[in-house]
Amino acid sequence: MSNRRNKKASPPKKVGGKKLRWSWGSIIAIFLAVLFLASMVFTRPGGFGAAAPSKSSSSQAATKNNANAEPPFKKEGQLTFRVNDKIAQQIDIEIVDQTEEIRQGLMYRTKMGENQGMLFVFPQEEPRSFWMRNTFIPLDIIYVNSNKEIVSIQKYTTPKSDKSLPSEAPAQYVIEVNAGFCDRYSIGKGTVVEF
Repeated sequence: MSNRRNKKASPPKKVGGKKLRWSWGSIIAIFLAVLFLASMVFTRPGGFGAAAPSKSSSSQAATKNNANAEPPFKKEGQLTFRVNDKIAQQIDIEIVDQTEEIRQGLMYRTKMGENQGMLFVFPQEEPRSFWMRNTFIPLDIIYVNSNKEIVSIQKYTTPKSDKSLPSEAPAQYVIEVNAGFCDRYSIGKGTVVEF
């Protein structure tokens, strides 16, 4: 007899009443399948061991974080208030004239310099109304007609209020400055603005 017949093979395992024999080929195939599935689970986005984010994923995350950050003031011009043909005060202005910018306004900002303001430019003169939703700074809201004369002012507005703050006459421009600005510089109805 040959040596092969004399060796005792390990008894086959029973599964569900049937004898199960494992060959090296089936063991390797199962091992490769498990390895493939593990690599799919651990390297897909959102998997347990998600792969390192790509550059585009990193920039998307940074953009999302910046969306929640306080917008910085951008000086885009200068505006002058004239009372009786004399300069009452000059401020640096950020100009908003696009629909999305107008909706945003000064929302989510926690501070603004004494000599800074935001100028809203509309295509035509008509009755205007602003509110203070998501605006954390108390403001003076100045309504200006197409001749660049102040027609009304809403002073010392309440932060985060949904109360409507309308103009008393049609306006084409609106200027937002820190609350108390108009009282400090004697700015009122009829004051002319230049920008």
